[in-house]
Amino acid sequence: MSDAAVEAHLAPMRRPDTDGAVRPLRRLVLPEGVRMIRGVYHRRRLTVPTLVVFGRRDRPHTEELK
Repeated sequence: MSDAAVEAHLAPMRRPDTDGAVRPLRRLVLPEGVRMIRGVYHRRRLTVPTLVVFGRRDRPHTEELK
């Protein structure tokens, strides 16, 4: 990596306001990353409620699709 690329990456961390805002997230994200790498969530599936909206003229869906 070039020195300019490294500097661009590290520059925000040298700003106390930015570093202070991000620091608490590191304690949250890093442990979850380790869990994912270890396969803790391998057999789990995320199910989220989903709302699909379409109109009368949208194709190929029709009102009868309900």
